[in-house]
Amino acid sequence: MANEAAEMASPSDEEAEEREDGATLPSQILVDEILSRLPVKTLLRLRLVCRSWRSLVDHDEHFIAIHLARSRNATKILKETRRKVHLLDNEGRPPLEKGDNQFFPMHNFSIRSSCDGLLCLEAVDGREHLHVANLAMRQCVTLPVHSRPDLKARICELIRDPLSGLYKLLIVQWNGSASYSEIMTLCKDSSWRKLDIAIQVSGAWAFGVSHPRVSGAAHWTNGFSSTGCILAFDISDEKFRTMVYPECRCRESSCNGLPMCRHLVCLVELDGFLHVLHFDSLCTTMEMWVMKDYSNGIWSREYELRVGFIPGELQTGLIRIDPVSVIGGEILLWVSSAYTQRQYLVLYHPEQRNFHPFKQEELQLENGVNGVSPYVDSLVCLKQLALPRVANFGPHLAASHCKC
Repeated sequence: MANEAAEMASPSDEEAEEREDGATLPSQILVDEILSRLPVKTLLRLRLVCRSWRSLVDHDEHFIAIHLARSRNATKILKETRRKVHLLDNEGRPPLEKGDNQFFPMHNFSIRSSCDGLLCLEAVDGREHLHVANLAMRQCVTLPVHSRPDLKARICELIRDPLSGLYKLLIVQWNGSASYSEIMTLCKDSSWRKLDIAIQVSGAWAFGVSHPRVSGAAHWTNGFSSTGCILAFDISDEKFRTMVYPECRCRESSCNGLPMCRHLVCLVELDGFLHVLHFDSLCTTMEMWVMKDYSNGIWSREYELRVGFIPGELQTGLIRIDPVSVIGGEILLWVSSAYTQRQYLVLYHPEQRNFHPFKQEELQLENGVNGVSPYVDSLVCLKQLALPRVANFGPHLAASHCKC
């Protein structure tokens, strides 16, 4: 693929425009329609073809944005266990060992969140250091320690500021009686800044899965009892607020004698709107709600349907359902049972209103899965963000490293 693309390269844009025999592609078509569809690994090799392609891959914001947009349309899934990471795509790749430094910057870690191909990795070494890595670019940076390393972060979210275009890392912690929050902008002068948060986050727990960004804010579920709420964070203003849940039909103190904590609530973004999927305590019924008037916080109930995708063995125990990502207009759900330890990936099609396996061969996940995360190939370069002490890992041609 790299050789074929290189053969199409023209000596200059002017020559490409002057020739009319069709032997040379116009540079815009070559860049926007061909190069932007190539994987990062191939593009890093093509940097060696000429200076203009090196500059294109390393510094051209328009090209990097086009490539990222195409990559989002081909979102992959990372399935993480204690020792391995499985990349679920159409190539049927074998699982990767976490100790293999060809693919990962450290041996023991957990994936906390992902954004535009960047992963937040938490080192499992007793110190719980946080790192940001681009696995495709083979780049990683170790972040400064935040002020409360003794507390496990309930939320550890990589987010992109829609106004500035800068990437930020938000952490929210809970010590049993109070909440703490800090944020860092990934830039040259990266440092933690404390945020005011008067909201109890005892019901919030975010690990790996996707959390919807709507109207410039990130959203998480924070319990579903009478005191529960949706936790929202305005990314540009860096302020927290709460939102109420919709008045779901069976959202009462109990349902068929079962406590409300058995109810399952998922937040997803579809077509730019915030949606709630509410499952009853036995996962037999699902309600779909949409907030079409975000500024006034008004929910509209779209429909209710019977759920038939939960296997009988999962219904015997406490069920957890987490939305992983939206792929081609379908919602990928990670379904697990704390009782049976069985886990499944299921796709829900909102328009057809049906459920089906994500991949037949990957329907039943082995026990001990730590998390499931969306992942895209990305040219977002940590060095380009001016982060200090960015390290390369894995075997590369030295010339293919992004110098930025």
